[in-house]
Amino acid sequence: MVSARLPRCFVLGIGLSAVLAAFAACGDDAGGGGAAPLGTPPAPSVLGKCDPGKGEEAEDKTSGFLLLTESRLAKVRADAAANSPAFQELRATADRYLTDLNVYKSGAENAALMYLLTSEARYATSAYAWAKQVMAGDLRAGSYLEYGEMMRPVALVLNWAGAGLTADQRRELADFLEASTNELWFANTGSKWGISDDEFAFAGNNYRMAFIEGTAFAGYALEALGDARGRRWIDLAVDKIVRPGGVLEYMDKLQSGGDWLEGTNYGERSKQRLYRALAVIASMGGKNFFRENPYFANSIEFSVYQAQPGNRFLYPGGDLARSAASEISPYDREYVQIATYWLCDSPARRLGQHYLTKIAPSYNDEKHSFDYGAGKYLEVLFALDLPAHDVTTLPLSFRAAGTNWINARSGWDERATSVSISGAPVFTQSHQHQDMGSFVIWKDRWLAMNPETTGGEGPFWPAETKQGLHVPGREARFDGDPVPGLARFADRDGAVYAQVDMSNLYRKRPGSGAVETLLNEHTRELVYVRPDTVFVFDRVDAKPAGAGYALHFHFPSAPREAGGVYSATNEGPGIAVAPLLGGAVSVAADSDLGSKTHRIVQAATGAVSRFLSVVEVGSNGAPNLSAEVVGAPGGMRGALRGDHVVLFSDLPRGAPPALPFSYTVPGTGSPKHVLVNLTGSFRVAAERSGGSTTVTVSAGNDVVSGPDGLLVVTP
Repeated sequence: MVSARLPRCFVLGIGLSAVLAAFAACGDDAGGGGAAPLGTPPAPSVLGKCDPGKGEEAEDKTSGFLLLTESRLAKVRADAAANSPAFQELRATADRYLTDLNVYKSGAENAALMYLLTSEARYATSAYAWAKQVMAGDLRAGSYLEYGEMMRPVALVLNWAGAGLTADQRRELADFLEASTNELWFANTGSKWGISDDEFAFAGNNYRMAFIEGTAFAGYALEALGDARGRRWIDLAVDKIVRPGGVLEYMDKLQSGGDWLEGTNYGERSKQRLYRALAVIASMGGKNFFRENPYFANSIEFSVYQAQPGNRFLYPGGDLARSAASEISPYDREYVQIATYWLCDSPARRLGQHYLTKIAPSYNDEKHSFDYGAGKYLEVLFALDLPAHDVTTLPLSFRAAGTNWINARSGWDERATSVSISGAPVFTQSHQHQDMGSFVIWKDRWLAMNPETTGGEGPFWPAETKQGLHVPGREARFDGDPVPGLARFADRDGAVYAQVDMSNLYRKRPGSGAVETLLNEHTRELVYVRPDTVFVFDRVDAKPAGAGYALHFHFPSAPREAGGVYSATNEGPGIAVAPLLGGAVSVAADSDLGSKTHRIVQAATGAVSRFLSVVEVGSNGAPNLSAEVVGAPGGMRGALRGDHVVLFSDLPRGAPPALPFSYTVPGTGSPKHVLVNLTGSFRVAAERSGGSTTVTVSAGNDVVSGPDGLLVVTP
């Protein structure tokens, strides 16, 4: 299975034409596993390829009702007549909250759909009361952030329950949609955040998704009523999606692999809002973007890897405003269910069905963070009866093209180890964190952690609040050069390898002067050896303004030191870290962030430092970690842990050392040697004597590394 691949560099804070020119100028970096380099153009994911003759491939006619094609309306009505379980739940919820308008338990959509399916006047009356409650809300709150959440239910009440309303009531709802949408776009009294087409970042912003959602629903509801005012808003919503610099271009350029740069909570809400808009467009005779663009199939694939083993929590990226713990929620179910429905029959659709049956199986499942009673109508509209993809046939690693987020795991069982690495090439969204090169590790619980997952006030955007570098004076600068992020990735021969360059991440603007970069270099290389061990190597070269930097790793509890190894537990499972290269190590609570986590701080050894850490996790307490340094300065440096030797180039930015070079490993056994930063063909010879093994790497044709620079041998 192959994901779409995109260029990795991008420039912020400049005009769109310059952005695209910078994008076109990106070079080709080596890709993972000998596959296409990271810089090659995107290709459709095989997940999005349709299986001809299966499922609902034929283009369907609109029924005149939002979200319902002609054939789907017939199916939904047949299910209602047969009193299907989904219809029974819808009716029970609509009846229970017929007059009790509790937005945490139900919503206008449930009552309106019940009227459409039964023509019972009480449901139209209830739907109108729900709509009135929505319209009484503050449209301008949060600079119109709730605009989409207000337009959608009012539009659906007007469209689905309109036949049960009076002419005055229909006019009232229609005028509300028209006036609200006109104010948003042309008489905006707020900050106008997310409105301008000149800001390319807005095309991937959660505000813009809310605005597109509400505009699409308002436009189609008005047009279905015969109100000529609707066409203007339909055209506007579609334009925001397809225009140069619009949503599709943003996704193609920056996040084609299904991820969302704003992070986990904001990403799920952005997808939820956008997918609703695209669903109403497809249902009303517009383009089915879910089938047109591979992003939507890729987003399902991403969602599966984003879910951590055990299927209770998501990878915690970006600001975690809705829920610091990042539980898998009904919101995730909604966007995956919408995409699954509107895709053609394909592996992606069946993988979506896996998500809907195994990962987020209900809108009110008790294992989720909250009930979503207002989403009962979604089960009636979009539930499908089709087989689920066997997730165990998926690869054990995944790279989301565009954002270059990586997840690698030891297996697909609920007790598996999961390692996630951030490699985004840009820092462009206000809810995005400066976490490029950072990683988190899950095994039964979070072990190498994002401190924000336990709560607190932060700030959580800086790199040091992840497993990252603290550089005094760093600021959240959105201007300047690309980060540039992930440069190499591979998963083969038992090793997962990533190289991330975040040298331009650490910036500040002194006084009124130009933006200043604080480091000459910060490159990180990680090798994950399944099932439970990660080798982390950092190269840092500071400018004078970047002096005083230090490396931070975060733990779920206060770590204890024994023999130079720092260990902590999170109830049952545990983590151990052996800092093998770097300066003095100290321990501190993350109380300055308001978090319950703790950190170890590794000091620099000078303006130029090398940090080497071996990290290992276990299910039953912290593992007994013993690791030794291998190699020498100026050549290859790394560590021996168990039956693996992992070595990295000690030279700036991972330049390959001159051939031949040698290194000595304690013992005379036959561990597997993972050498990175080597590209080409080599001869690797081992001489065992005196209780140690000396390995010499020279020019030759015995073994060949991939274009990713990864060489795995057992000399």
